[in-house]
Amino acid sequence: MYPIRRVQLAFLVSFAFGLLARDNFSQGYFTFLCFLLVSVLVGAYLAKEKRVNRLALYGLIFLVGCTYMHVSQLASHHYDAFLNQEVTVRGKVISSLKEKPTLFLRVETLEGREVKPFTVQVKKAYQDERHYLLGERLSFEGKLTAPQVARNLGGFDEAKYLKSKGVFYKLKAKKEGVNLEEASTIFGLVNQTRAYLTSLFEKELSPKNARFLEGVLFGERGLLEEDFYALSQKMGLAHLFAVSGLHVGFLALFILLVFRFLPFKHFLLLGALAILLIYYTLLAGGVPSAIRATGLILLALLLKKCLHYQDLPTLLGWIFFVLVLANPFALYDIGVILSFSLALGLGLFNSTLRGYLPQKPKALWNAFGISLTAELISLPLIAYFFYLVTPFSVFYNLIFVPLFSILVPLALLSCLLHTVSGVLGACGFWLVDKLISLIFFLMAHLEHFFGTGHFYVGTPSLLWLLGYGLFLFVLYYVLRSKKIRLVMGMGLVFSCLAFSLPTTPPKALSLSVLDVGQGSGATYQLSNGKWLVFDTGTSKDTLASDLRYRGVDEIEAIILSHGDQDHVGGLYHLLRDFKVDHLVLSQYAFEHSEHLKDLPYYLSDKATKVHFIEGQSHLALTDSESLDLALIDQIEAPNSHEVVALLCDEGINYLFPGDTEGRALEEIPFSSKVDVLLAPHHGSKNSWDEAFYNKYQPKLVVASAGVDNRFHHPHQEVVEGLAKLGYPLLQTPKGGAVYFYQEAKSLAYQRALPEVADD
Repeated sequence: MYPIRRVQLAFLVSFAFGLLARDNFSQGYFTFLCFLLVSVLVGAYLAKEKRVNRLALYGLIFLVGCTYMHVSQLASHHYDAFLNQEVTVRGKVISSLKEKPTLFLRVETLEGREVKPFTVQVKKAYQDERHYLLGERLSFEGKLTAPQVARNLGGFDEAKYLKSKGVFYKLKAKKEGVNLEEASTIFGLVNQTRAYLTSLFEKELSPKNARFLEGVLFGERGLLEEDFYALSQKMGLAHLFAVSGLHVGFLALFILLVFRFLPFKHFLLLGALAILLIYYTLLAGGVPSAIRATGLILLALLLKKCLHYQDLPTLLGWIFFVLVLANPFALYDIGVILSFSLALGLGLFNSTLRGYLPQKPKALWNAFGISLTAELISLPLIAYFFYLVTPFSVFYNLIFVPLFSILVPLALLSCLLHTVSGVLGACGFWLVDKLISLIFFLMAHLEHFFGTGHFYVGTPSLLWLLGYGLFLFVLYYVLRSKKIRLVMGMGLVFSCLAFSLPTTPPKALSLSVLDVGQGSGATYQLSNGKWLVFDTGTSKDTLASDLRYRGVDEIEAIILSHGDQDHVGGLYHLLRDFKVDHLVLSQYAFEHSEHLKDLPYYLSDKATKVHFIEGQSHLALTDSESLDLALIDQIEAPNSHEVVALLCDEGINYLFPGDTEGRALEEIPFSSKVDVLLAPHHGSKNSWDEAFYNKYQPKLVVASAGVDNRFHHPHQEVVEGLAKLGYPLLQTPKGGAVYFYQEAKSLAYQRALPEVADD
């Protein structure tokens, strides 16, 4: 079996690399690569050497992968002619989450014409409380757009995420969808069941626990409290709140345990199991992770029970091949990568690792072995995708996975019992309610006494990933060896482990003006490695993602210009996820901002020191860096009090005027010329003041604003005025974030979207 497995692995790796190469290489480089491989193929054929021919065969498979990706890319752009146009689409809802203003529509007609079905993400641009149901046939009007690429390094890449789901277009619906046809019988039954279960949870459980259970069973993360879900991520438990292989596995195991007492043959058992698992998948909204897990479990059981086939690695490999054939962009799906990696890792490592653990109690050590194996396999993937390492998750999963393995079947069993007897159902839900409360209690107290144990490592380098891969490779063979070889090999294992540890890259980055949409947010790294934040943007997670990407755990200070949502939207997120030493804001901030009124209560249990700016302040941050702050009174502006900041670093100066505009610009007390100036009030018309710009003579001006924002920031008068004065302007709506570096005491920069020309 091993030679077959080895050939299969080489085949799959060649094909997968072909897919990735065509999707990531430039056209010129890709053409050269194809020419080279064709030359090798011809040479191998003429040489008639077996080994060379084998390599040539893998090269041919690589080219097949490239070609398949090329064809898939062409298909993904089939409807580009309709981009940025108002269109009418009709189709069927294939996925819809209760707490999100988005749904996925399988389009059947476009502009009244039948088309080859394709999936589009529909986002509501209107306010309503309607939840569109699975299987409904709807009609929407709106603008067809392409998903956005990441506009910040380490930020969320919407285009890649949706592409991994086989979705290449978005529709911003300008009004409520028109219901053309109710859901078919099966989908209608699913929707009724979902509504019945939701009302049952609300009736039998406390409101908080009811939302929790609905979130767990149906994968509705939006129903979970934001702080609670963030805590679960830090503890390495977020996978328990996504309908995936774990939930489907819990349910499958429960069904198999029940059916073992019934006189079912294998095919009847698998048939009943398939019906129940598919129905549960539909209840969970038909999310791809649940569909993938259901298919994998059913296929594995079919092969094992009926055909006695137990070669898990080979099975996983070919399932993965079929998956990427259906959608080659699934290679970018984090869920797919984690699912198959964990399944393969457990198949290879767990039985071997179990031989080195105590035998009794068997259940405990089996669980520990599975948890440890999962941690070893997932660590580099979690670090790469989420910039996070959670070493305590091994132990936390030992506690909570068994609890969830009881919760999921018990909740479903209670629902069934309720249909038979209200008393039995109530007893079952009483146990469910107590179990959920126990989960809340344990998570809160474990975090309080032991902490989450998480830390951000930033983006692992290729060297780091290769080192860790080598470590796993050596560990596998060391564990399989005899005791003498084990002793000899441990030195190599620890060498690989040391090699795989993350290293701190050179700290060349200084200022980052992030693309936060219609708002403002920037980060600055001091020479001592500490970080400053100037405003926190509109989005909750944009600045947090950037800091995680860089491996930041602690923020020295957050400086807020004023309390508007577009400048403080991410504040609570930062205070929750990072240790913040200082918070600097206007003395009138709490008084004038609706968004900051709860801040004193939020900070009551934190060590963050709050500093109020009343006039002018000068702070020596390091031996070479200083910060000047001043409170500006804008009598005629909506933002009545503004904190402006001047950051100086050995002759390189950065000015942050916030939303100061009009005559208040004259009140800014700083006199130094600046290298980088954030355009006042995002470049609004009222912020244009030729005297102001000539006073500071900036080498670069950065306008932070949203793409196609309704305020038209930066205003054309500002753009033309700066061009006339000769001050270069960089706009986040055009090129994404701007990153400044110091090179030989001079300033350089790069854009998040390098293909976009300088503004």
